[in-house]
Amino acid sequence: MKNWYSLLSLLSLLLWAGLSTSYGQCSGKLDLIYPTTTGTATLTVNNGNGSATTTTCPTTANGGAVLLSFNGDSDSNILVEAITTVNGVQQTTTVQSYSNVPAYTVNSITVTPSTTTTYRVTATTTACQQTKTTVASISVTPSLRLSATNNVTTICSGTSTVLTATGGVAVPPATQAVYTFSGPGITTQSNTTGTLTVTPTVTSTYTVTTNTASCGTATQQITLVVPTLTVTPAAPGICAGSPTTLTAASNLTGGTYTWTIPATGTTVGTGAAITVSPTATTTYRVTYSGTTCTNAQTRDVTVTVTSTPTLAVTPTSATTCGTGSTVLTASSNITGGYLHLVAGYGPERHHWRYGYGFSIRYNHLYCDVGSVRPDANQASHYNGTYTPNDHADCSQP
Repeated sequence: MKNWYSLLSLLSLLLWAGLSTSYGQCSGKLDLIYPTTTGTATLTVNNGNGSATTTTCPTTANGGAVLLSFNGDSDSNILVEAITTVNGVQQTTTVQSYSNVPAYTVNSITVTPSTTTTYRVTATTTACQQTKTTVASISVTPSLRLSATNNVTTICSGTSTVLTATGGVAVPPATQAVYTFSGPGITTQSNTTGTLTVTPTVTSTYTVTTNTASCGTATQQITLVVPTLTVTPAAPGICAGSPTTLTAASNLTGGTYTWTIPATGTTVGTGAAITVSPTATTTYRVTYSGTTCTNAQTRDVTVTVTSTPTLAVTPTSATTCGTGSTVLTASSNITGGYLHLVAGYGPERHHWRYGYGFSIRYNHLYCDVGSVRPDANQASHYNGTYTPNDHADCSQP
């Protein structure tokens, strides 16, 4: 019996050792390192929720950037989110996500809050006997804050918004803080109200500088995003039945694209790109769902179907000597095709003084535009640039 007890004790010890090796690093501990006005600090959370607050110093040198670093004591999936209030409503957006991060691996992100923003780091263990979730949150307040009306930073072209700066303190003998604003479309100006009305027509970054209590001179920036929607090619030309790909692009993310033919209301596709093969000239419309700005929500593109394709080349003739060169440029009213550049010898092909002739042919999948033949004297071709032979002598007849 005593031997049985000894054996059981040994087995228990071995099992405990194995579990310690596998699960000993599964306390759910998460460290979040963040900056302060004097250095850095660490928020440590053990299998639960923890939070802290900090003030940062935005400057011209760092552009308001804030470095956050984090690591856990177990293999984990990690999600970093930013929490702000826009139009009075709390919004949560994903900043970064990581899968299967090894224990004690330090990851870092750089964020640029222009006003108070909470960053939430959630770590969920992946290699523990019991899954544990740990949340560390840091509320970052720049010493100098700059916000737009209702914290809305995406606005339609030509729409006005009021920028408001806070956090400044007076520099004696002055009794009020002075804020200096600069940015595209405005002259540098200073005031004590900390406000400025701007009306951007393109995405623009504005800067404010003032004196702050905790950081001295501070500089903060805010970027106002003006939505845009483009389609390429802008004016495609094809032969009847030939395919062409239309590609839409928005400077916003998270929206969806829908393609229609406005003349009939027919939906012809979704996604950023579609391939169409009209037999007659057709206008297509793409609609992007991510904005309410009319001029950035829809875009029309007309695919022109032509029955008379053209091909031109310039110059139509050229003579070069020695090491000179001539560049031949071909153009067509058909897009998406490809060029054939062919050098052909004349009747006296063994006599260099008769030179070469060049035929430029342009093809499309369903459309042969044809060929033109400019004259190039004493030339050989290389990547579209036609350079004479080294022994060329233009004094010869």
